[in-house]
Amino acid sequence: ASNSDGYAHCRRETAVQNPPSCRRKKSRHRLTHRQSRFLQAEFMKQPYPDKAYKGWLSHSIPGLTPYQVQVWFQNRRAKVKRNRVDEVFRQSWLGTVLHDCNNAYVTR
Repeated sequence: ASNSDGYAHCRRETAVQNPPSCRRKKSRHRLTHRQSRFLQAEFMKQPYPDKAYKGWLSHSIPGLTPYQVQVWFQNRRAKVKRNRVDEVFRQSWLGTVLHDCNNAYVTR
């Protein structure tokens, strides 16, 4: 059986009616550079949009659902948090290295 339609494995599963694994996976919607910049600008204004705002944003970008907007904002907040943690770690590490180097220089 060909799997070209994405449902071949579902026809083999007869015990369960419409299991979650048989739902067709949606294709990924790639944002254009302009759309991405638009969402980033909106994120700077409001990193935690409410339901109405997410709806407005999804209507502003063709092909994007409110759920996709929600996921984009969640991912962006995670990225900001990750970058902040990475920066704190880098500064802490650099401070330790510089402190160790200064102590080594002073003791010579």
